[in-house]
Amino acid sequence: MKIPSSNLFLLIVLAFAAGVRFYGFPWMDFHHDEISALLRTRFDSFADLIDQGVRVDGHPGFVQWFLWAWTGAFGYHPGVVKLPFILSGIATVWLLYGVGKALFSGRVGWLAASFMAVLQYGVIFSQWARPYAFGMLFVLGATWFLLNYLRTNKLRDLLCFAGAAALCGYTHYMALLQVLVVSGMLSIFQAEKHQRKWLVMGGLLAALVWIPHLNITLYHLSLGGVGDWLQPPSPDFWERLIAMSFNHSWVIGGLAMLMLLLAIFKWKWSRKDWMKRSMLLGMWLIPFLMVFVYSHRVSALMHYASMFFILPFLLLLVASFGQAFHRESVKFMAVFVLLFGTFELFSVRQHVGTNLRTEYQDPLRYLSEVESEIHPDLHGKKIRLLMDLRPDVVAFLQEEGIADFSKVEWVEPIWKTGLWSHYLDTATVDGILIVTTPASKPEYLATAQWYFPAFITGRAYHTASAHLLWRDAGSSAMHLGIHSAAESFGGKDYGHSLTVDISDRDGYHYLCVNAAFSGGAVGDAQLVYEWTSSDGRKTWRSAYLKNFRQAAPSQYVLLGGDIRDLPGYRVGGRLNTYIWNPQRDSFTVEYLQVNTYRGVEGRYGLFSENPKVN
Repeated sequence: MKIPSSNLFLLIVLAFAAGVRFYGFPWMDFHHDEISALLRTRFDSFADLIDQGVRVDGHPGFVQWFLWAWTGAFGYHPGVVKLPFILSGIATVWLLYGVGKALFSGRVGWLAASFMAVLQYGVIFSQWARPYAFGMLFVLGATWFLLNYLRTNKLRDLLCFAGAAALCGYTHYMALLQVLVVSGMLSIFQAEKHQRKWLVMGGLLAALVWIPHLNITLYHLSLGGVGDWLQPPSPDFWERLIAMSFNHSWVIGGLAMLMLLLAIFKWKWSRKDWMKRSMLLGMWLIPFLMVFVYSHRVSALMHYASMFFILPFLLLLVASFGQAFHRESVKFMAVFVLLFGTFELFSVRQHVGTNLRTEYQDPLRYLSEVESEIHPDLHGKKIRLLMDLRPDVVAFLQEEGIADFSKVEWVEPIWKTGLWSHYLDTATVDGILIVTTPASKPEYLATAQWYFPAFITGRAYHTASAHLLWRDAGSSAMHLGIHSAAESFGGKDYGHSLTVDISDRDGYHYLCVNAAFSGGAVGDAQLVYEWTSSDGRKTWRSAYLKNFRQAAPSQYVLLGGDIRDLPGYRVGGRLNTYIWNPQRDSFTVEYLQVNTYRGVEGRYGLFSENPKVN
């Protein structure tokens, strides 16, 4: 039987979608958010799952329920856990084609599906065992069934729409918002008068199906937000969101703009098509504005993950201009998107490093790679792996046989003894591979770079970094300033300060402020730095000297940070460093010193314009 060319082309698009999503399968690593969800599945009863797994999360319960049942039946191997979400991501590509075809034509469906198939924003959340892939599936499913109902008036399509809309509410609150906006816009712009009352009935049916979740939702609303880890979005967030939607790529984005400009000159203007485009713009813009205002007025909710559900409607809006071109021209553009988008995904966007490797499993492999492949001259040298990760996550991965941490040494227990400096100073190894996260104390890495000052190589993960540091291979420090005159304390609140300028250091991002001290008791004396940017923003940090006491006559206290985290860092400013001695204890400070060290560039590289993973 001969396959129609339109179906064959759709199969090609789906093959690309499957290929990029299954790349690395089944040996993908878990991300922090995925493990957090999996830790909340290990309950014996459904009631415990609700109380301790769903209510505490802030997301609706469907995906947590699904993971509970799925892992209970098939276990926790990353490939097994991620498989349903990857398949859902592929299905969304097919559904987007269907929506584009129902609204405009198969040409528009091909283009929109091609964008969704290979652009990183769409691929990321197809590979995470979180609510996004399922939520997108239900949003597009509800849209597709609703369009079918408006075309056929069949009760079956209306019931399927109601079911998909209810599942949106059970999966993610932003998916629920999106389906409300989509159904409202279609009711206004597409529905006949006699259909609107049935759409209301379908909406009421969806609400009735969703009612059992209402109690959980009211509790989530009472929490007041997602915590202080998320800040209100900046005014340019819409630009960054659109850039992310098209891979931060001038080529892909340029193709979209060129298609728009050519379409304007070629077009036979159709009022009906422009009404649909206005509708699609509203489906993207209305949820964006609602969440933007809510994030500033009530609680910050806007980030790339929460805005994922508006992505397909932007892609449909851009693809709709394919109406102006012949069938073969549209196929050529779609093939270009598939090929170049795939190239960018793995080359420019470094998708393997930013989405498939994580700090929980990859450093165990990375150490072997460093010793045998990346730096063969290090072969036979002693390298110690030091990590700062959540203990419950480590225990979970170890228990499930996902990772073997038996040869890892953990930073936090050593730090709590007050012997972190002593441990590093006396370590009988040539180098260390140290893994830290944004939750790690900055002093972990700053102190490590003081005793192992040569940065050999590193790897950045989405929410962590690994640094291979060497003791005697030459320092990678950039010296900023030193106050070398010894200063005796006793009866003084403050010591002399050391002030230095800080600007963009081209890779020298890791700040290390250190002081040598000796003699007497140090009580609550602290090493302090105060930062004041050129536009007036300020922050400060401190480290207690007593946390660094050792047996040697001279001790070192170290205070660290990432200078990219200093407010207003890009506009410049001054760093003021001094000793604060509130109890007026007696001791001697031999010197103050400020350095910056080389390190890996990538931070949150999945969403940055220029991801750098090593």
